Amino acid sequence: MLVAGAAVAVIYGLASLLQEYAVVGFLVIACPLGGHILSTKLSHRRALWPTPSFIASVSYTIFFGSGYLEYLVTDRSINFYTGTVDLSDALHILIVTSVATSGFCLGALIVCGSNVTVVVSSDADIAVMRVFSITLFFLAFAGAILTIVGFGSVTAAVNAFASHDRNTGIAAAGAVGSSLWGVFNLPAMISSACVIASGRATRLERLTAGWQFAIVFLVSIVVYASRLTVILAYIGVCAVVFAYKGIGIRPRYGLLALVAFILCSAVILAQRGATESIFKFTRMLEVLSYAIFDVSVAGTFYADHLSDQLAPLSRVFVVLQSAVPRSGLNSREISASRVDVIVVRAIGNSAQAESSGLPPSMPTFLYLAYGLTAAVVVSGVLGVVSGLMFKFLLSRRSVLGGFFTGLFVAFLFNVYKGGDLALDLASESRRWLYLMVLYFLVDLAIRRRRVLDFSKGAALP
Repeated sequence: MLVAGAAVAVIYGLASLLQEYAVVGFLVIACPLGGHILSTKLSHRRALWPTPSFIASVSYTIFFGSGYLEYLVTDRSINFYTGTVDLSDALHILIVTSVATSGFCLGALIVCGSNVTVVVSSDADIAVMRVFSITLFFLAFAGAILTIVGFGSVTAAVNAFASHDRNTGIAAAGAVGSSLWGVFNLPAMISSACVIASGRATRLERLTAGWQFAIVFLVSIVVYASRLTVILAYIGVCAVVFAYKGIGIRPRYGLLALVAFILCSAVILAQRGATESIFKFTRMLEVLSYAIFDVSVAGTFYADHLSDQLAPLSRVFVVLQSAVPRSGLNSREISASRVDVIVVRAIGNSAQAESSGLPPSMPTFLYLAYGLTAAVVVSGVLGVVSGLMFKFLLSRRSVLGGFFTGLFVAFLFNVYKGGDLALDLASESRRWLYLMVLYFLVDLAIRRRRVLDFSKGAALP
């Protein structure tokens, strides 16, 4: 661990001295993932386990790497800022975010164990997860149907969500359909993956779970036009396979997932009316980067203003209230305190500010809000907490622990991408509460049925 940290520190030192060379940016971008790989090798762990460190380092490499490459091939220009951006400004934000990401990875690696503990499940446990999965599927699907009915037709719903206008979400917020879909669509897919990965389900049960996954996945793309759901589903499934089988992410499957994401993005962006082909090199880089590098660089030109808007605890308290149903705040009040909305109002045009948000990533948010030192320290603390939570969920070796491992890893990616820890923590806490109550009720119902069957002399399922 110390060797990896020293190697990364040397690269950062060289980068600060050689900021007139574009190649330095790629060395800086490589530090989090390179440090992760070196640390795992030295500690006799697999680098491709879907751990918090792996998720953060790969996310950083893709978001900032593709964004920086796009910046270099487009005459050093970025979105959300008029004119040429100096290389020193681009390298500055790369170094800052790379150091913060490395701090997160180091914190997570310190506490993550090196042993693989797989789920140990019984037929009764899988029976509960199977019914739980079916229940989540019907709740999510019912939410989609109710949402479509609310818009009047499938076409109207598709057009509304294809606009990628946050006001559409605000208008639908609070509706039963929107709430059901928002809470249960990802858990429905991850629970289906748990049934398939368990190895204890029958062929028919695995096929049923596969169809459940496919239907929810397709609705996410076709109706809701959500690229993020594609990523979260893949990450969640990888974590479930790791929890159940002890198998990490295979490189070839990772490349296939990247190709699938690009193809899904082509479909979704076509729905949104994009005219430029996604298969153009610069457009593909923009799609992969989620414009996070551009947002991060542009944000540094408004650092003082953004710090005043992002840092106050009053903003955090407003967002955290979204975890409490009927807290008294409406969706527009909560939306106004979101990190991506505050950022877009600072660096975007008026149309963007009224309709969309711009996620800056977790390290950029921490830097803009609290400064470099606080960003590194807080990132390290978050890494430790994430590593402990990941280790705790795996150590349960239970079906439910494996399920929540998938959700937790997807949650980490979402936090890293958006940077709005308070908002994501509030919404995820509420979702986990609903899921635990629902799982308990399903478990209680099945165990009650088993007791009744046993008392009648029937064979246990």
